Parts: sequence; structure tokens; C-alpha cells
Amino acid sequence: MAILEKLGSLLMSALTWVVQFLPDSPFQLINNSDVQSFMGTLNWILPIGQMVAELQLWISAVAVYYIYQIVLRWIRAID
Repeated sequence: MAILEKLGSLLMSALTWVVQFLPDSPFQLINNSDVQSFMGTLNWILPIGQMVAELQLWISAVAVYYIYQIVLRWIRAID
């Protein structure tokens, strides 16, 4: 058990080290821009948040379908 805990802590420290090299978010500038005052109105007319969520769901469903299809072809269940 101690070996697994040590391995887990080493993995976490390695991941933390890698994440430190990533740049800051490029979307921080949106919060300070002039567009922020209009985002509420725009989001009321055109629900961007909901559209992004539905797009994520659609892309995930398509990705699962294609992965499932590749696996079935790999095990030769379908042509």
C-alpha cells in the first residue's frame, strides 16, 4: 500500500510540474473588455452558453459513435 501511495504522490508532483509550464488562459482578456457589458444582453437574445453545451454533447455523441464503430471493426463484429 505504501508503494501505491508513493507512486501516486510522484505522479501528482510530475503532473503539477508539467501543468506549471502551460500558459495562462487566453480568455482572461474577455472579462476586462468592453464586450462584457453587452454579453448579458447578447446571451439573452442568443443563448451562447446553452449552444456551447449542446455542441459539446453533440460532439461527444459523435465521438462515442465513431469510437464504438472502430472498436467493433477492430474485433471484426461489423464490416
